[in-house]
Amino acid sequence: MGSGRPSSLIYTYGPGAIMDLPHFTVMPAGFDAWEKVWARRDGTPHVHAPKLLDAVRKQLGQQVVELRPFPHQPASTSFGQEGKDLGIPAIVFPSGCAVPAATCSPLEHVPVLQHPSLPPDEAKFEHEGCPGRGKGNKGGGRRKALALPARYLLACTNGHLDEFPYDQWVHHGKDCRAAEIPRLKMLENTASRGASAVIECASCGAAVA
Repeated sequence: MGSGRPSSLIYTYGPGAIMDLPHFTVMPAGFDAWEKVWARRDGTPHVHAPKLLDAVRKQLGQQVVELRPFPHQPASTSFGQEGKDLGIPAIVFPSGCAVPAATCSPLEHVPVLQHPSLPPDEAKFEHEGCPGRGKGNKGGGRRKALALPARYLLACTNGHLDEFPYDQWVHHGKDCRAAEIPRLKMLENTASRGASAVIECASCGAAVA
């Protein structure tokens, strides 16, 4: 899916953070998910560092039993495949994606969009059958358009993140009166600063800024 420096797990892009990849964003999963990755091997290795373990226990408590590495194995050569089965698990987050440059301005979740099988640095989500910018503009009539993360989230005071409920937001907490699965749009005014998006339901016509 992508790569990052090991030190970034400690500082900027640890579990629960949002990490930018070239065309979408992901959230590294927590330690419980790391165990499933190590299960591909004979077991989870331990880090033998008694002084470091004592220092950690002074900060976090005696419940810390051992130190473990993150799922990684350096390759012996530039073409080595030793650690191919390892890696930090991550999920696509937020899963809501929009195509703001298109006339249809769709707001969809990742499962609805197409994810071509590409090298990690080229992986992207696309909107199939997108009309593009329209017949009168350059690039109109495209069959595919790059979908970008819709960067609105919910966050509580304890630091938990969740997907933004666009459907509930535009319908004021109620169900769409015209469709069971409404077609949503995100219309953005890039000329102004700050949050300037308008969420529109193409099924019933409801819109909220």
